[in-house]
Amino acid sequence: PTRRSSDLYLVVVGVVVEQEIQKIIHSLEKDFPFEINYTVMSKKEFDYRKKQNDPFIWTFLKEPKVMLIGQESSMMV
Repeated sequence: PTRRSSDLYLVVVGVVVEQEIQKIIHSLEKDFPFEINYTVMSKKEFDYRKKQNDPFIWTFLKEPKVMLIGQESSMMV
């Protein structure tokens, strides 16, 4: 699918309760005129997919982003 500049993508990496993330996302979507696309994965999965040159991960890493928690530099290591 083609990404639009109005699209919002969120990647959550770490140990989280996915149902809680889902509730938060649905609550936030009420304030936006568009859907929030999100993916949840463990640090191990993220590192594995990055090492395997997963196109989704590398597209995400190369595009401008806003870090909510953590440092962007730690994602590239």
